[in-house]
Amino acid sequence: MLCMVAIILATFLVPELVTRYMRVGQESVMLTTDYDVTYFSYVFSVQLGLFYLVFLSYVVFVKKDK
Repeated sequence: MLCMVAIILATFLVPELVTRYMRVGQESVMLTTDYDVTYFSYVFSVQLGLFYLVFLSYVVFVKKDK
């Protein structure tokens, strides 16, 4: 159960942490359309991967006990 909570929290916190990290030194980085597309595709793939981990955790830890 604790593992599921940690994965769910990571799912919500990772995009916020990445956004804050990307804002640091933003003045020195030239943002282009290609950069934005790459960034959003990365964030989307991370979200999808974390959602998959949450689903697998649910199946393994919750459904196993029933």
